[in-house]
Amino acid sequence: MTNELHNLRGIFGDRATVLVNDEATRHNVIDRITRREDSECIHIACHGYLNRLRPLDSAFVLHDGHLTLQDLVQSTATIGIRHLAFLALCHSAATGDTNDAPDEFISLAAGVQVSGFRSVVGTLWAMADEDGPGLAQEFYTHLMRKGAYDFDPKDAAAALHLAVKGMRDRGVPMERWCTFVHIGI
Repeated sequence: MTNELHNLRGIFGDRATVLVNDEATRHNVIDRITRREDSECIHIACHGYLNRLRPLDSAFVLHDGHLTLQDLVQSTATIGIRHLAFLALCHSAATGDTNDAPDEFISLAAGVQVSGFRSVVGTLWAMADEDGPGLAQEFYTHLMRKGAYDFDPKDAAAALHLAVKGMRDRGVPMERWCTFVHIGI
């Protein structure tokens, strides 16, 4: 996580607000996401929890508890459209075991998209901790090549493709690079 934060600070500079450890509370995250100027782009690196039977109770595990999809959708309802959410956590775009789940399961990534983010990067299964920093660095370097926040969210899919291609070119095993997906525009 330290390398990932260092890389993000290098790309975004003082435009980034970083909440770590005891700063990463439910209240602080909601406060930052609901500020229009702070929420055009978010990067969440933590554990997640999927609730198949009550999808809106699926959550991000923070320092002081869970930030549920319901919390997120309710808190962002008045803000409108935002650009990008990068979910650097395992199973963020997956549905898990669907044997007892409703027909239309909501993943964390889909819930974040419903809350107003046009583009969401997530994972279909567990990601290797060592892959997060490099993938995020390559993704944001391509996406923000004109400068921090001077980007078109429509380039997110291409940026992810190039970052994943970099992993493939370095010989990272397929099961590690093909977990990353993009949803949205």
